[in-house]
Amino acid sequence: MSLFDRDKSRLVQLDFLRGLAIILVMFRHMPVLPEKAGFLALPAEHLWRFGWTGVDLFFVLSGFLVGGLLFNEIKNRSSLHSGRFIVRRGFKIWPVYFTYIGFLMVIFYFGDQADSLKSSIKLLLPNLLHVQNYFSTPRDHTWSLAVEEHFYLALPLVLFLAVRSKKGPVKSIPVIPIISVILILGCTALRYRINYIPPIEKNMVFPTHLRIDGLFFGVLLAYLYHFHHGFLREIARWRITLLVVGLLLASPMMFIKLSAPFVLTFGFTMLYLGYGLILIAVFFMSSSEGLSGKFFSGRFAKFIAFI
Repeated sequence: MSLFDRDKSRLVQLDFLRGLAIILVMFRHMPVLPEKAGFLALPAEHLWRFGWTGVDLFFVLSGFLVGGLLFNEIKNRSSLHSGRFIVRRGFKIWPVYFTYIGFLMVIFYFGDQADSLKSSIKLLLPNLLHVQNYFSTPRDHTWSLAVEEHFYLALPLVLFLAVRSKKGPVKSIPVIPIISVILILGCTALRYRINYIPPIEKNMVFPTHLRIDGLFFGVLLAYLYHFHHGFLREIARWRITLLVVGLLLASPMMFIKLSAPFVLTFGFTMLYLGYGLILIAVFFMSSSEGLSGKFFSGRFAKFIAFI
């Protein structure tokens, strides 16, 4: 049975990484500013500076898990029902999301941010259309959800077009690694153009066309798992090396400000490459044997996974 089957019990390794991503994002949104944290000011500063990278870890995980679900369907059915996938994603996310947006509309209407229901809707129109990462919104922290929504539309379409003419079992989809490499190089080049070549464009952190490469790197890892499993497992044998290199790639963001051109250009690329290596290492770790088994069956790992 595939690790991506819907009836498969949850993997503590992946839930552990999800928990870490949540905690990182919470550090970025600490209610107490680092400079007011007393003797914890220094570690709080680094954790706050590094916290935003939790979103990039989410992107890699999302690409890996969502891509895995779609690849699993393709392998089992030799086809893809992309419409069903999009509807399932919608029912999973939209009820809570639009409840939140509706709550904001009421708050704005009765508060001082909108003088009518129409103006309240206008304020949140980008959120209603899932383009809040391109247009101004009072709740710009929802930008990453817009990137995810665009990804949920793009990936099934790409895969549907890639496999629709295939007959019999699908043993490979070579367009996936090609697209992934193009996005890695293309998005990095676009970010370089925006941040290093005048005229410099400011606040270009959120657009999908500048951030979707991290999600597709996760898709690439899922593709290797499903269609080149032996190759990925051989790479995973070097788990300690993958962990160390992954941490080294991500660690500069703990010391460099998010607004720095290096972070906005190559830093994003280093992050998802680093988190992807960490994902491979952790994913292939045993949850029942050896040191990793003791760790993932321990209270600390279970608590992080519970989050």
